[in-house]
Amino acid sequence: MRYLGLIAGLMAGGMFFACTQPTLAQAETDVSVLAGTCTNCHGSNKNWKGVIPGLAGRPEPILLGLLKSYKAGDPNATVMSRIARGYSEDDLQAIANYYSKIKK
Repeated sequence: MRYLGLIAGLMAGGMFFACTQPTLAQAETDVSVLAGTCTNCHGSNKNWKGVIPGLAGRPEPILLGLLKSYKAGDPNATVMSRIARGYSEDDLQAIANYYSKIKK
C-alpha cells in the first residue's frame, strides 16, 4: 500500500513518455499520409498510366526542386502551387525522399 502512489506515478510517467515519443513506424506512416495527396493525381508507382506523370522512383533532388518551385509559385500551377504551399520544407523533403525510394 505504501508503494501504490509510486507505482501509479511510474505508470503515468511511462504512459506520457510512450504517447509523446514518435516511433519509426509512426514517422513512416506520417510521410505516406503526406504523400497520399500526391498519389491522388500521380498514382502510387512509376508505371502510372494516368495523364499526370508518376513520381515513384524519380531522383529525390529533382522531386524536391520541383516541389520547392511550386511552393514558391514558379511555375504558378493552380493545383500544385496551392498544395505545395501547405507543406513545410521538411514535409517536402520527406515527400521527395519517400517517392524516390519507391521501386518500379
